[in-house]
Amino acid sequence: MKNYLPSFVACLCWLFTINVSAQTGIPRIIINSMGHSAKVQNLSFTPDGEKIITVSEDKTARVWNFNTGEMLKKYESQIGDGFDGMLYASAVSPDGKWLAIGGLTPTKDNQVYIAVIDLAKNLQVSTIVGHTDVVNSLAFSGDGKYLLSCSDDGNVKVWSTKTVQFEMTANIPAGGPAKYMAVNPVTNDVAVVVEGKSEIQVYNLVGVDKGAVKTTPRLFKKHRGEVNKLAYAADGSFLASSSFSKELILWRADGSVVKDFSVENNINAIAFSPDAKIMVALDERGKGMSYGLPSGNKFTDFSGHDNTVFAAAFCPTENGNYVVASAGGNNNEIYLWNPINGKTIRKIRGKGSAIQDIEFGAGLELFISTQVNGKP
Repeated sequence: MKNYLPSFVACLCWLFTINVSAQTGIPRIIINSMGHSAKVQNLSFTPDGEKIITVSEDKTARVWNFNTGEMLKKYESQIGDGFDGMLYASAVSPDGKWLAIGGLTPTKDNQVYIAVIDLAKNLQVSTIVGHTDVVNSLAFSGDGKYLLSCSDDGNVKVWSTKTVQFEMTANIPAGGPAKYMAVNPVTNDVAVVVEGKSEIQVYNLVGVDKGAVKTTPRLFKKHRGEVNKLAYAADGSFLASSSFSKELILWRADGSVVKDFSVENNINAIAFSPDAKIMVALDERGKGMSYGLPSGNKFTDFSGHDNTVFAAAFCPTENGNYVVASAGGNNNEIYLWNPINGKTIRKIRGKGSAIQDIEFGAGLELFISTQVNGKP
């Protein structure tokens, strides 16, 4: 009688991903479909508009070619049990040199690290250690001099980019788990939301070069429910925020309210066009809405996604042809769409054959896989 056991085991390997902590030295078998297999938490463009970067709860960050939809690179965190290794935050420096990635990436002594990658060299150049709980958000200052991080440990930390050591310059106690953060690219104001709070705390980085930041924030108060998303416009003129109480509010940088929008569902993603003339918001059911600024008048709806969207960004260099990238839905797909007419331009789902690979790792490193035309 024919032995079907080897074939059965092979089928299981194709269907499942087996992850074992890299710090144990045990190999991890990874079946890579070329697309994300879990919720995409953050999405950003490189400044030249050529690449899209996504981070996901599948414990990977991926770099995509904007024009072709091909996956160019994959970065994997040290994978542990359960939530260990999940990625929630990323940021690209204004000059496009650095990519910072963070999430629940614990070290052996229970600190949480942020990995900094040189995108040109495809090399992890720094491992920033200082937080003691999950890193929820990352952002570079508009002048590129600082990287900021916020964490469930209740702190917003400011790291200098002067050297690849990314030494901590200042620490801002937020008064509770710091869940969301946005940095004004012009004034370097830092907007922060603490878990369970309906108010937005806004700090200014004046004096940060001397290691001192005023830790008494201005408070933006208008929301009724817990704030769940923040975004600044590229020219620093507007701040947008949403809450778990079906609210979407557009603020001026000074804290005055421009418009309180009427929305049907909770908003999970907000983005501004590079010229600050359009704002888009996407909700928990995958519906996208675009609005003209400063009036706040609605342009159109977008209905490509079939479920919750958590990340969106505008392409920064489309020469007046506005393009939004948003990630989510049941298949964790990336859609490129026009915010003026709501039409889909392209869908990125990952291309190529499945890849099976066995990797070893130790220390605080991200595993880097490079793909060419969807092939390993």
